[in-house]
Amino acid sequence: MPDRHDDTTAAWDDLTEDLVDLTERLRAAYRRASDESGPSEEEIRHAFRTLGEAWSQVAPSVGEVIRDEEVKAHLKRAASSLADAVGASISELIPRSEPGTGEEPE
Repeated sequence: MPDRHDDTTAAWDDLTEDLVDLTERLRAAYRRASDESGPSEEEIRHAFRTLGEAWSQVAPSVGEVIRDEEVKAHLKRAASSLADAVGASISELIPRSEPGTGEEPE
């Protein structure tokens, strides 16, 4: 019987790799676009530092709040909605084959 923990870890590892790849692609696209206009890399770094500092201040409160049973229920619903939204979005990206033909629609 497969170890569910290993499957879960592998799934998260795959997600991490995919997000790193996506980040690199977005960074390269941004650099090409920002050569013409937009904030500098230093301005972006500053913005992310600011976000990081804000999260450091908020995180302890979030930790306390998510222990609340009502909040947990809302979090589960939100996570389910997120999964549904991501699934629906991915479904739109994948071509569907015509029923009974095995061929993709044009």
